[in-house]
Amino acid sequence: MPARVGIDIGGSKMLMLSDIDGRILERRIGTGIGSTRQAIAGEISAFLASLSPRPVSIGIAVPGLVRNGRVEDSDVLPELVGWSPADEIGQGAVIAVLNDAEAALVEEASELRADATAAIVVVGTGIGAAFQIDGRICRGASGWAGELGYSPLSCAGEVRTLDQLASGAAILRQVGLEPTAIQVAAEAGDERVEAVLTAAGEALGLALATLVNLLNPELISMFGGTLRYPKYVDAALAAARRHSHPKLFANCTIRPAPGDAHLVARGAMRLARQSR
Repeated sequence: MPARVGIDIGGSKMLMLSDIDGRILERRIGTGIGSTRQAIAGEISAFLASLSPRPVSIGIAVPGLVRNGRVEDSDVLPELVGWSPADEIGQGAVIAVLNDAEAALVEEASELRADATAAIVVVGTGIGAAFQIDGRICRGASGWAGELGYSPLSCAGEVRTLDQLASGAAILRQVGLEPTAIQVAAEAGDERVEAVLTAAGEALGLALATLVNLLNPELISMFGGTLRYPKYVDAALAAARRHSHPKLFANCTIRPAPGDAHLVARGAMRLARQSR
């Protein structure tokens, strides 16, 4: 069986995953807001060079807006703007470049009915989403539907975005600790940290309720490292229940995605395979 590759480029790490005759290989490296396209392309090229046989398809998921294989915008990794991976790492393989939320949706939807309505919500450094309505992915006029993090919310008399209130980056700014320290403090019952996580989760819950009320989905699946914080998911689900139409909420399952760690990379791999 030919080798296939899926790559999940995130705001704090990049996961590279290969499937060779059912044998899964993976490599992780750290990323950050200053990560350059040259550095990321170099890591990908080194990973591809280590594979035998060489891959026939490569799916690359990025946190940002993608059009025709080119990264058009990315708040999380701004150095990727303007990058066309196929120009640097083609190596004769089919390359598919897509938004990370859409990659997750591709993988999750593979287990749903063909005509299902569902949403995926990315909750990491930033917040994004992807939607499938009656079995068709909704990409919008420019292919960029899903910028949930830009949703405006009223907060203490001013309008702020969901990213500013509920994202992993927002939590880090408010608490002033690294993710591991936040986790430890929350588990130890630090009231200040718990209050920040609860408020952030409630803001996310408002966005989830909006999706429930607008789309009437059967599934909203969430993924991303921010979901690991204590209090966060519980607060989000409680707020979503309070602010959703009761009948629509009753018909929707909202849950963290199973197999979260590989979800995006597998979705990117799946789409690239389908593109051959």
